[in-house]
Amino acid sequence: MILQPWTENLGTTEVILFAILLFIIFLVVVTIILKIALGFVDKARNESFGAVFLTVLIVTIVVAIFSMWGIIGLVIGIILMFVIISARHSTGFVTAIGVVIIAVIIYIILAYLLGLLLGISINLFF
Repeated sequence: MILQPWTENLGTTEVILFAILLFIIFLVVVTIILKIALGFVDKARNESFGAVFLTVLIVTIVVAIFSMWGIIGLVIGIILMFVIISARHSTGFVTAIGVVIIAVIIYIILAYLLGLLLGISINLFF
């Protein structure tokens, strides 16, 4: 079986609209998680849902663009993610790294709890 690029699967309008809907749901979920993580930082500014949503949108686009250049591009994209969060929310660079770590921990906990609720198990450590 030959694997096709993902763009060849976007042939119909329904598939494109479904992909856009999933992207918007992804942005909203990540926005909520990042907003919660920013709540742990005392000096963070621009914590409104709209400001955090715009940050998540910018970071997603930047990381996606840079990740096209392989692992080096992904690392550059992640570093830029920390810079963007730091600049948009008036935190330091190290604090932005901490916010992202907190957001990942929150995401893992929520995914685990949702898995328990839905009866889905995910083996992360083997």
